[in-house]
Amino acid sequence: MYRMRGRATLALVTGLAAPFPIVDLTEAEQRECLRTLYEACRSGREFELFLKLLLSAMSLEDVSVTRYSGDKGIDLTARRGGLTGDRFDEVHYIVQAKRLAPDRTVPIESVRALRGVLTHVSRGMFITTGHFSDGAEKFVAEDPSRPIVLIDGLSLISTCIQRGVGFS
Repeated sequence: MYRMRGRATLALVTGLAAPFPIVDLTEAEQRECLRTLYEACRSGREFELFLKLLLSAMSLEDVSVTRYSGDKGIDLTARRGGLTGDRFDEVHYIVQAKRLAPDRTVPIESVRALRGVLTHVSRGMFITTGHFSDGAEKFVAEDPSRPIVLIDGLSLISTCIQRGVGFS
């Protein structure tokens, strides 16, 4: 349990949280939430299952966790429906999840590997409890033809709180 300035309690849960938004966290409070999430998801697999809930709350559809071994670096898949209702303009996401200690860095090689499995009709999403190296961020920015969304630990906490997933 984590008490935030006496007005809201944050507790890691496996489902959707309370309907009220929690805002104005200090960076220290965000880091404490990140540490709580890291410790609550005791394995990479638990982290992937947690992300399945989050991606669904982000209005992605058909979110699925891939098998744990032999997945070629693909941990989850999801899609965002198109505007017209048919599948012509939907977006397919290939998601790489890395449960790292919050002070650890995702190297450029990991992001390159994700780009290597993208198809011409998919986008990448790399989600970690750590943070990305400068080289990884630059690599993603240099090639918009195969986009990859990078979500580091602090952005992950912000997204969880905004979407009401994991903290109440």
